[in-house]
Amino acid sequence: MIMRNLTGGPVSAPRGDAQSEPGSAALAALPGQDDRHSGALLPPSAVAALWAVRHGQSTANVAFAEAERTGSADLPVAGRDSDVPLSALGRAQARTLASWLAGHAPGAGPDLVVCSPYVRARQTWEAVAAAAPDVPLLVDERLRDREMGVFELYPPSALEARAPEEAARRALLGEWSYRPPGGEALADVALRVRNFTNELAAAAAGRRVLLVAHDAIVIALRYVLAGLGTPVPHDLPPVPNASVTHWRGDGHHLRLAHWGQTAHLTDLPPSGRNRMSDQQPPTDPVLSHVQPVPGGLYSDEPYEAALSDLWAAVAEVSAALRDTEDPAVTEDLTRYQVDLNRAQLQLRPDDTAALERAHALCRTVRHYLTTGAA
Repeated sequence: MIMRNLTGGPVSAPRGDAQSEPGSAALAALPGQDDRHSGALLPPSAVAALWAVRHGQSTANVAFAEAERTGSADLPVAGRDSDVPLSALGRAQARTLASWLAGHAPGAGPDLVVCSPYVRARQTWEAVAAAAPDVPLLVDERLRDREMGVFELYPPSALEARAPEEAARRALLGEWSYRPPGGEALADVALRVRNFTNELAAAAAGRRVLLVAHDAIVIALRYVLAGLGTPVPHDLPPVPNASVTHWRGDGHHLRLAHWGQTAHLTDLPPSGRNRMSDQQPPTDPVLSHVQPVPGGLYSDEPYEAALSDLWAAVAEVSAALRDTEDPAVTEDLTRYQVDLNRAQLQLRPDDTAALERAHALCRTVRHYLTTGAA
């Protein structure tokens, strides 16, 4: 998690006009970059193609979103950052990547996967792996998320409350240069990513490589692969959860083709038992990166049905928020968003009570949307 953007990426919107394809962010020039930056000094690489997938939504993403909303100084996630798993939504997002992978023509998709050692990245690949049983998997420490040192798993609000001088130093320096005690600046992440890509260029010539990692890694990749003289990426489009960023190789260099592609999130889950509804994409901060998604999944399986109900309710609340200017209604709807996110975080396939609570909450939300009565 890099900045206050609750998807984990930088806060600005994409710039520029070009749109590579549906669900892919515009390939905007980096700040300070002009038309003369032709890529003539790109680093050499004979890798045929490179894709970088950010893991699906994690339980920390959900917990940090609530901490951001409330301004809580609590530490909502216990344990180690490397052990943080996917949320229920994150698992659903990861499953949609299987259809993206299967959509490649023979000989065009990845023939090597390199994954971060962190649990959320490993779980993302595990949800996809059945679609590519013959593709070898490597795990490389250099693809781990940015290390935050003594402030590991601190939401920004907790850092501001517990270490205000450190929070002020972070704001002053910016994420590229800010190095928490015992942790890394984004500049440090770029150094290990450069080391990784240099080794990859030599060891994987002609290979089509898929990386499964984190937003900090994808940002560092864009910086490193853009070549000598590239400005520091202070202001990139966000890296959505479960998004795919793609570089094409020409035998000599890798060039960015698509940034943060999410078109696959419109696909049905692999179960094939679900049907799409006409939901609009949610605009909740945690889910704002999701393109039109199976928010109306319906399944005979209790867990999938509860997840679908929550996902659809989020979309309905988000649509209502867009349409209201009433401060009291906005407050109510925002509270329901938080409750829905919390229910999603608590959802477990073997927890019948949690499944029932999820459906009850969705009924409460829809009653409010219909009647205006809380």
